[in-house]
Amino acid sequence: MTDSYLREESILVVYFKEMEALFTEVKKYLDANPGEDIEKPLIYSAQIFQEVRGIIDIPILGWNINNKKRPISEKKRKAMLKEDDHKETYGQRILEASYIALLYLPENLEKEEYCRYSGTYDKNLIIRLIMTVEIGKTKTMDYTLYCEENRELAQEARDERTRICLMAMLNDMTDFGRLGETLRPVKSIYSTYDDINIALARDILLIQSECKFNRLEEQGALKFNEPRRADFINDFKEYTPLGRSIKKSLLAY
Repeated sequence: MTDSYLREESILVVYFKEMEALFTEVKKYLDANPGEDIEKPLIYSAQIFQEVRGIIDIPILGWNINNKKRPISEKKRKAMLKEDDHKETYGQRILEASYIALLYLPENLEKEEYCRYSGTYDKNLIIRLIMTVEIGKTKTMDYTLYCEENRELAQEARDERTRICLMAMLNDMTDFGRLGETLRPVKSIYSTYDDINIALARDILLIQSECKFNRLEEQGALKFNEPRRADFINDFKEYTPLGRSIKKSLLAY
């Protein structure tokens, strides 16, 4: 569901569209199964879980893009996603980044340590953001800046993330649902953000990518040409003092 109303942040429209679709399915079920318990087809929470868990096995394309010669067509992108030599999935990235956050982020952070940022530091929120920020790719699968349709795919993924979080909220998964509002301004982990929690979630994800990059290079598993390698390294820029400190600790080994 990628209609413009999601971009206009019309929560009521999203709600009624989703409920219309749900009740249509309920009616079909009841018509086909007279006398059945009406609660059975209304267990939408199980569907939300199935949608969210879909992120686990999605392969990450960036490790297999070896040069910057030309944009990747949509046909080529889909073909690359079906290849069997992927070096990392989103499930692996999210789990590793979550452990970095769990182990290296302090429980509390004094305001003067992030005074140039908005928001209030919240370690648990940062971990939840790391786990949630990419869930829209359950619909689009992975894409990169090198893809011809990058902008369209990015918008579609953001719309899907908004939809999933909203439906979680409407199904009493309020903690998960609130993440949708926090994530609303997040277009890419490669952008900079004023909110301390979003900024640190971004830092942790980039630190994880750099650690993975170093491991793959040591194994001789990457085939990047020099322009592609330089472009990739340019992404490793942590903007918070805490992010820089965590990166220094991890990359010392």
